[in-house]
Amino acid sequence: MLGILKSEFTKLFTQLSTYIVAGVLVLLAILTGVLTVVTGPLLTGDSTAAPTVIYGAVSGTFNTSIAILAIIASLIILNEYRHNTIAYTLTASRNRYVVFGAKVLATLGYGLGLSLVLSIIAAITASIVLIGTGNDVSGQEFNIGSALLHLGSYVSAYLLVGLFLGFILRNIIIVIVIVFALPIIEGILSLLLKTALTIFLLRQ
Repeated sequence: MLGILKSEFTKLFTQLSTYIVAGVLVLLAILTGVLTVVTGPLLTGDSTAAPTVIYGAVSGTFNTSIAILAIIASLIILNEYRHNTIAYTLTASRNRYVVFGAKVLATLGYGLGLSLVLSIIAAITASIVLIGTGNDVSGQEFNIGSALLHLGSYVSAYLLVGLFLGFILRNIIIVIVIVFALPIIEGILSLLLKTALTIFLLRQ
């Protein structure tokens, strides 16, 4: 298992696209950190107007990068089919479930690790901009434990969805369409559930 897991990480970190996407996401995190501050109420100089602006920068970074992370997760399997190396991967192990488990662990390890880096960059950028605009960062509220649990679960879910879609569909175009459509579907389902719950409570 350890050998296969090491092989999965090696494949991941020997691809140029891995570093290109990471670089793009880092720039996106910096941009999100800046825009969250300069377009928010803190621009007025009142630090009490938005005590969660740093958390907002982190959350905004996740919202803008989550789809890209899911697509990267799908490429972990899609690249194997594209380059026809999946047969060698499966042959190297006697159990296909071990291969699948290794890919899941590699996906979560890379995705969550990169997400943590992006969140730190977004938080530092927002803090620097806050100080640069004359605001005090000491009044900011940021629950690290809650953020790790909530945002970590959010990222993990999208990473696994991307990986599973890659296994099932084996077509990057379809995966991209579905991944970018997920927030829309999620919003519609959430609205429908809230409406159904409201109707149910009113009938009681």
